[in-house]
Amino acid sequence: MESPQKGLFFKTGLVSFWTFLSRIFGLIRDVVTTSLLGSSLAHDVFVVMLKIPNVFRRLVAEGAFNQAFVPVLTEYKNLNSFEETKEVINKSFTFIFLASGILVGLVFIFTPIFVFIFAPGFFYDESKLALSQNILRITFPYLFFISLVALSGSILNTFNKFSVPAATPIFFNLSIILCAIYLRDYFESPVFALAYGVIIAGIVQLFFQIKFLVDLKLLPRLDLKIFNKGTKKIFKLKKRPSNNPLIGALVLQMATILDRCDGEVARITLKESKFGQWFDTALDQLSYFSMFIGIATCLNNPSFFPLTNVNILIKQFSIINILL
Repeated sequence: MESPQKGLFFKTGLVSFWTFLSRIFGLIRDVVTTSLLGSSLAHDVFVVMLKIPNVFRRLVAEGAFNQAFVPVLTEYKNLNSFEETKEVINKSFTFIFLASGILVGLVFIFTPIFVFIFAPGFFYDESKLALSQNILRITFPYLFFISLVALSGSILNTFNKFSVPAATPIFFNLSIILCAIYLRDYFESPVFALAYGVIIAGIVQLFFQIKFLVDLKLLPRLDLKIFNKGTKKIFKLKKRPSNNPLIGALVLQMATILDRCDGEVARITLKESKFGQWFDTALDQLSYFSMFIGIATCLNNPSFFPLTNVNILIKQFSIINILL
């Protein structure tokens, strides 16, 4: 019989292998896309527009929601029946399905506004704006698929299928590589081959994970009655919003995103400086210090647990960078 220690080392090594392989394919992807587009305007637009679905991905799926979803799912798996666990999965799936779908629709309708928010330098140039809108409308539906991929990955991890989520990003890199090679001649600009490669990658990643969810009999289905005892734990619908893990994770993700905006603002306004870079790093260290203080307080005195939410608020020191 395999010891728990050996099993842990084997699973860790397997996940590390798939992650390493994904990084190799990521390097190949960067080489292929750079050789295809070089340092062109199209390449700049593609990189910036692809950041937009990834920002919302951190808010809707892999960041805020999953940080609250995984502990609840683990608790239900260990303490409740399979049917109750499946019900929580179905209702969580419905929430992600609707939230990401609505967001994709809003971006399709208000594309110029999103370009202005995330890339104001492109907004005032007619040719850049037109290309940006086209690329964003093609790539943004990737958010819908990758949000479902993130949810299914959390389910698979909870049920000890660690290799599947670790191997899934390989298909993103492969899709971009293959589309760059085989679809580039079908478009006026090869950047559109990469854009369609992104949406294809989202679909392929989702279908790859579906097979394993079917094997576990955990393939989610829509359940429009989203709220039950389990999902209320995820959203922590209590009298004290300060104890809401979803809000805490959302604030943390927003702080991380906003923390990156100061550099973009400095570059746009031509006010970059070495002191600004150093000051940004110093404030980041202060925020990390505050988080460690919060964790230490919780571990040493659980009765102080509500105070650990202060570390999430102190994290907002990062936003000071934007104001400066």
